[in-house]
Amino acid sequence: MKYFFIGDIHGCIDELRDLLDLANLNPTDQIVSLGDIVRKGPDPVACARLLRERKAKAVMGNNESRILRNPFRRAFQDRELMRYIRKLPTELDFPEINVRAVHGGVLPDGRRNRRAALTLRWLRKGKRGWEQSGQKKRDDEVFWSEVWDGERLVVYGHTPRKEPRIDHKAIGVDTGCVYGGKLTGVLFHGPGEWQLLQVSARRKYAD
Repeated sequence: MKYFFIGDIHGCIDELRDLLDLANLNPTDQIVSLGDIVRKGPDPVACARLLRERKAKAVMGNNESRILRNPFRRAFQDRELMRYIRKLPTELDFPEINVRAVHGGVLPDGRRNRRAALTLRWLRKGKRGWEQSGQKKRDDEVFWSEVWDGERLVVYGHTPRKEPRIDHKAIGVDTGCVYGGKLTGVLFHGPGEWQLLQVSARRKYAD
């Protein structure tokens, strides 16, 4: 059994299909979305439907959370999609391959924290140790995965880059597909055995 963790999809249905075709998974393999299935791209409803058809698991991203919090946005969303994202957890644990899946990040002490799971990027030193900061880096801050040294390898999305970020205990796979970059997934064949798979965006969907 293999596990395939997919970075931020943002409604890019063609690229999601391309990536799943590239992965060439068996029906018994587990697909996991790392959140931000919705918003910005062309067809989030189709993306959610395809993930459900493939019996994929998913964590909630900050964009799913944003839709749920805002009644105005919610009024314009597909009901099937809303039912789907309401049930999403903020984290998933896969002890059989020693992996923890989350959208944003994990605080250095490892405790579950909803805000960090949805939005974590930068950390700063406070009186009680590392604390979550904002979405833009300041001079005295570090990216959370630089200091993460917990039991699990963490796979995450949320922070778009041109290429995946590989740290000692974390792999970031948001490569900005919706912005014209790539859709990236990390395929685990077993504990410590993984490979990156990517497809290029068909076009730029958002700025």
